[in-house]
Amino acid sequence: LSRLSEHYLQCFSNRAPIGFEAIYSDLRDDRVKYRGIILPVSTDGAEIDYVWGTVNGMVDGNEVAAPVPAPAEQPAPATNRKTRGQQATAYGNEPKPPLTLDGDVKMSLEANLNACLEIDGAIAVALVDGTSGMALATAGNPRGIDLNVAAAGNTNVMKAKEKTMKDLGLKDKIEDVLITLSSQYHLIRPLTDSSGKGLFIYLMLDKEKANLAMARFKLASIEKLVTI
Repeated sequence: LSRLSEHYLQCFSNRAPIGFEAIYSDLRDDRVKYRGIILPVSTDGAEIDYVWGTVNGMVDGNEVAAPVPAPAEQPAPATNRKTRGQQATAYGNEPKPPLTLDGDVKMSLEANLNACLEIDGAIAVALVDGTSGMALATAGNPRGIDLNVAAAGNTNVMKAKEKTMKDLGLKDKIEDVLITLSSQYHLIRPLTDSSGKGLFIYLMLDKEKANLAMARFKLASIEKLVTI
């Protein structure tokens, strides 16, 4: 399913159909081959309203999952970008429900995200679910940047780094990831509290106004306060 989400990004970026296939070994050492097609749908030709998709799989040449039809009703868009998603179904498993936050947690997150915006040079901040790539909460003025797209893209950054560490046999944990642009710093900080496993804070900073060392220190302090 994480691979499927990566193809959604291609679909959104190109605004065109994406076809893909992959082969892997499951827990029983059966070689599973799956194929999929993802198609973006737009009513105005400018923005994607939702995405249709089908996925099927083969185990040793035998089909194990028929194409999954798109839902009859599309969920309401999470942002004014009108981008909508749909859940995929794994073989014999129910789809994992999206992470939801109760009122008290939302208030706590809002306070912590606002604290991030008090860091010198802070432009915008998001709390991101590293499994789905969705932004659970956002704050600030990203200056025309879609934080939901940024959340999905930086999820791939985290996954790529974690895979590289695994390939290298490194047992360390990621404290933060720094991306330096010509005019901005982008900081990615995974949550350390057990309740926030798999989540990370994504912080955008103005390079001219930010003190990078102080920003990393303050972000680390705020992150320790975030619980889900």
